[in-house]
Amino acid sequence: MELITQSAKLGGAYDFISKFEQGFDTTLHPIQTARLVNNGGTHPLKEMSDKLEKQLEVSGGEKQRLVASRTFMRLQSNKIKCVTVDEPSSALDPQGEMDLFRRLRDARAGKTMIFVTHRFGHLTKHADLIICMKNGRVAETGTHEELMFKNGDYAKLYDIQASAFLPEKIGYEGPDSISVA
Repeated sequence: MELITQSAKLGGAYDFISKFEQGFDTTLHPIQTARLVNNGGTHPLKEMSDKLEKQLEVSGGEKQRLVASRTFMRLQSNKIKCVTVDEPSSALDPQGEMDLFRRLRDARAGKTMIFVTHRFGHLTKHADLIICMKNGRVAETGTHEELMFKNGDYAKLYDIQASAFLPEKIGYEGPDSISVA
């Protein structure tokens, strides 16, 4: 249980899990993969399904924190050498995003971590390698500093996002099919 608790704290899920009536024993809303047809009788699976349907649902940000917690749980294994995460912070608030990426950076020793994201945030300046994609192809690669110096697609995308926070910047209207991996 200690490993689960520690992983929940690292993933940012501990606080809201602790507020559940059953804590870590709470059953979240399951994914329904089959439908039971009731022909008037009772069936043990139908009774179990009825109980499960009344379980808790969580927000998008809470789901991301649970996924992050599972990731931290797996990172405890020396067998994990590569972690790939798609949009790990898309539903997190800025503080949650910063905290998550700091903890992931702290846990990465000896592991390759690949993050697919459209948000530049706290991750870009810490990445060993950024691969900027355009129309499904690699447009350019490098560190944040190298890509900003090149002033290519990555720099344009970065400036678009930064312009929302810098009053002296005017938004860039360029290709809308560029993403960063």
